[in-house]
Parts: sequence; C-alpha cells; structure tokens
Amino acid sequence: MRKKAALIFDVDLTLTEEYQQMPIFRAYLEKIREKYDGKNNPKIVTEPEEYFPVLCDDTNIDIGIGSMEQLLIDVRDGTFEGLTNEKMREEFGPKVKLAEGLEIWLPSITDDAKFLDLDLSSHAISAGTKPLIEGLKIAHHFSSIRAGEYEQENGKLTRVKTIVDPYKKTDPLKEICKGEKVEKRRRLKDYEILYDCVVGFGDGQSDQRILNFIKELGGISIGVFKKGDQEDYYRCVRDLAGFVHYIVPRDYTYGNTLDNLTRKSLKLIAKRTCTFDFRLISALNQQHLRHPELIDITKKHLSECQDCYERSKPTQFYFE
Repeated sequence: MRKKAALIFDVDLTLTEEYQQMPIFRAYLEKIREKYDGKNNPKIVTEPEEYFPVLCDDTNIDIGIGSMEQLLIDVRDGTFEGLTNEKMREEFGPKVKLAEGLEIWLPSITDDAKFLDLDLSSHAISAGTKPLIEGLKIAHHFSSIRAGEYEQENGKLTRVKTIVDPYKKTDPLKEICKGEKVEKRRRLKDYEILYDCVVGFGDGQSDQRILNFIKELGGISIGVFKKGDQEDYYRCVRDLAGFVHYIVPRDYTYGNTLDNLTRKSLKLIAKRTCTFDFRLISALNQQHLRHPELIDITKKHLSECQDCYERSKPTQFYFE
C-alpha cells in the first residue's frame, strides 16, 4: 500500500498571479468606478487592483469575512448585478491568472509521486470564495477545497454562509489529515495523512500559522513570492522567514527551484523510516525543552538522524 502524502495550498498569490476576484472587478469596472467616484461615495476606485486596498485595508478586513462581505455589499446594490455562485464558477474562475507552469506541474507531480510509492493528493485552503476556486483551470486536480461560501436564493447571493479564517487554516488542515471533523478524537497513528507527510505552500502573513504548524510537526513548508520582484521577495522574507523551510519564486515550471524542492521533499517523505516525535525536535530548536534527560535524548537523535536534521534546518532563501 502506498504511503499517503498531501500538498496543501493557499490559493491567492500562491497558485495564482492575482487575487481570485480580479476577473470580477475587471468585468464590472465601469460600475465600480461609477459607485466609488469620490462624489456619491467618499472612496475612489479607478482600477481593479484598487478594490480591496481602498475598500477594505483601512478597516483591516481585506481578507476573510471582510472581503466576502464587501463583495456582497456590491452585489446587493447592483454594482455586481447578476453575480451568482454559478457565474463565479463558470465564467470568472476560469479567467483567474494562474502561476507560471502550474497547469502542467500539478498533475505531473501527482503522477510522478507514484514512482516514489506515494499516494499524493492536493488540497486548497483559502480565505477566498469556493465557487471561484472551483472554476480554476486546475480545480479538478484538488481532492478538497476549503474556502468561503455564499448562500443563494432565487438566483441572488443573500449572505455569507461559511468562511475560512485566514489565521485559523490549521483547522481545515487537521480535518484533511484526520479524515474527519477536527473536534472528533482520533489517534495520530490512525490519521488518513500524517502531518510529517504534508508539504504546505503559502505566500504571506496569513499563512504563517498553518505553515509553521506543518513545519513543527515534521512536514515541509514552502513560501513563495512573485518571480523577479525584489520588493515581493523582501515582503515574503519578512512574513515567512522562520516559519518555512524554503522561500522561492512562484514558478512551477519543471526543473525550477520550486519544482526541485517539492520533489526533494516528497523523496524525503517517501524514504522516511524515522518515527521520532518531531515535536521534540521543534521544541529543542526553540529552546522550549526543560527536562535535561529529554534534551539529551533529542540532541542525540538529531545528531544521528539525517531526516530530522534536514527538516530542522533554518529557512533557506532563493531569489532568481
């Protein structure tokens, strides 16, 4: 039986080159400009990229429930007239600009994992909107999608049904690994996917907790930034250094750094025989262990285990 492993992805600016709502904003730009013109409304939005920064940033609700509510406000007053779950899924989702190489890479990495005797699944955890993600050109490669949803009645969006709190993404991760609801008890050895068989991907501050959670439990975490963009690189370093194993350009083309490090991580998972509790390694590295005997046991294991040594290295940076 193949060992089960998982790729866990944030969506916006991790799998995409833009926020998933951008095709909506481009389509309704004239309506947006008409409403947010500084006269009828004190806020001014003239370009699609300004929608979230202008309407959400000053209230610190640019992600999660705030961004979903803001979109709903503009649906209700007719700015986004006719926008439905179906339209997001069928019309706008396919128009979201995906990261370079991703359409070929995602199915390829899954197939290639079989040669490592891994049963690899891919999962999206996003503070965005599920129907938009379901409409992405790569959506059929996901085993699960955890994201916000809208209720709809008579062809109209009525209210926010569910959200994924960007700072509580560990809950859906636990459900994926457990194979059931997070509040249900299950012995770790009976999990569908062990945490140390997870490779996580994210791009920013809202991914800190989930990527660090994966890292501390023995999995591999990867932070990404816009290729060739020095400013975005420094932002990613600021937000994710210490929380991830690698910070790399957002380019999934075969043979590039992101591809190579993902394959290296999967090989590490595939050949792993170590059963030492990696939480002790993480606690040792953070100087949280207090019992002298436990410290000695953990140090001894770390000095002898190449697998644990590789996973305990500090963040490695790649700018290309």
